[in-house]
Amino acid sequence: DDGATATGGSSMLQKIRHSDPQTRLAALTALVHHNYIVNPQESVTLWQAVREQVMDRNLTVATAAVTCLEDVVVRSPSASSDMDLTTAGWYLILLGRAQEAYTQVTASTTEASSMSSTKKDQWISLALACLSALVCLVQENTVVTERLERTASLRRDSFAMLWQWLSYTLQSSNGDCVDLQEQVASLWHTLMEENPGVVQPWYEQEGEASQSMLRSVWDLVKTTESTTTAAATASSTSNPLSDLARLHLMGVVLAAVDQLPLLDPDRKARTLAVQPLLTSLQSYLVLPNAATTTQAEQWVTTFQKAQEQENDCNLEWAVVRQQSIKKEPARAIARRLKQQQQQQDAQKASMEADQPAETEGMEEEVDLQSTITKRGALPENRTDFMQEWQSLLEDWRRHHVALELALEMTANLTSHLGLPPPGEHDMMQVEEGPLDADIRHVFSNYQNLQVLLNQFTAQLWSSTAPLPPVIAQHVSDLQAKVAVCLAHVLAMMGGSETSDGNGLTTLWNDLIRAFDKQPSVAGTMVVALQTQPEVCIKAV
Repeated sequence: DDGATATGGSSMLQKIRHSDPQTRLAALTALVHHNYIVNPQESVTLWQAVREQVMDRNLTVATAAVTCLEDVVVRSPSASSDMDLTTAGWYLILLGRAQEAYTQVTASTTEASSMSSTKKDQWISLALACLSALVCLVQENTVVTERLERTASLRRDSFAMLWQWLSYTLQSSNGDCVDLQEQVASLWHTLMEENPGVVQPWYEQEGEASQSMLRSVWDLVKTTESTTTAAATASSTSNPLSDLARLHLMGVVLAAVDQLPLLDPDRKARTLAVQPLLTSLQSYLVLPNAATTTQAEQWVTTFQKAQEQENDCNLEWAVVRQQSIKKEPARAIARRLKQQQQQQDAQKASMEADQPAETEGMEEEVDLQSTITKRGALPENRTDFMQEWQSLLEDWRRHHVALELALEMTANLTSHLGLPPPGEHDMMQVEEGPLDADIRHVFSNYQNLQVLLNQFTAQLWSSTAPLPPVIAQHVSDLQAKVAVCLAHVLAMMGGSETSDGNGLTTLWNDLIRAFDKQPSVAGTMVVALQTQPEVCIKAV
């Protein structure tokens, strides 16, 4: 019932608060997958009921409720103060549930041994859902940030919970904890980045505890290798951090050095520690697995077959709906199906008479169609191309998520280091930040970004195996991020005498080729003209 779902109707409320956990789970799952319009002011009772289920004793129901709340936050209208006030209270509930999950999973040895693996997995799934929802709340809700700035206990509990779960994932031999580790690192990074009102009070008030946490994270990211290199990939099983988690924790360290100058009073020692991290960040700016022609063809083929299969499913559903609406009697259905069978048999006999040299493949096709008609369903051993396509798409995104995060971090680190506009050099003196000199030293060239730009251009221009629309859009988005990073690096370099004229000429020509498929590189071209006008004019 669309109306009941959108306005918090009594039918949906009754199902969410039903005594049967399966009914509650079905209702919450329907809310997550339903295209309803989020309007908490008209659905206060509905969201109250969903929030209640976060504390459900049935962990599967609780996890579904958390997912539903996260969906509300993601789909809520931006810049809505009423919405922020409505959802801000969820932070404390989700934090408490994540703490409870940690307590249950890391209970005493006797209790832990008595807990079934299924129950433990359910607690971990609940924690994972809570952490994912907390990341969305901190990113989208300014009221949550304000409350973290004002409330010391909330800050202390948040960072303590993060450290507890991170320590658990480092000690656990369960490979399923990778997603949990990445969500912990993501939330920590989100809290630390550009939130001095949260970080500095926590660091000062917690004293040795906060210093110990940050130093431990610092040591962890320094000693963990990136799995993007061949040597690290061979020994990836011994790495305690995934690439995505390591990048997020690198962001935590860099934010701490930038916002907390007392983290290490020895400026020289800190410089030696930060530069390797920035160099490691730069090492992630590579395409993990360049798509071969065969892989691209497989993507296109699977995508096309998945679309055909989805169209067939939609057609089948439409036919079933029409039959249900018409309420055709069983005798009439049987008579119609018998007539169809007779027509197909007559058509088959006619084809055999006209074409006696029928190929084996066509005979098999006719036999298959006959089997489908007799059984009234598709063969059981058919390939689910829709599921296969989703698996390929998820695998592709998984392999590129670290690159995407590395590009975003590079863009943020280099965004403020460009030369000030002409005429303002004498009007203001920009204060040098703790990381600025290190960033300039590490990101003093653009060659790796130029390689990425050309690789993405080649993928988008491929005529032998064009990418499916979804992957092509993601490649285009990644290339746009590369263009932003290039613009920042060129602005940071300015008109320095060390600039390579031939290299800049090649870069300009590469930008022109990319512009045909990626108009967003125009910003990079403008920066190139501003910083190196002679080189660009010569190239033109």
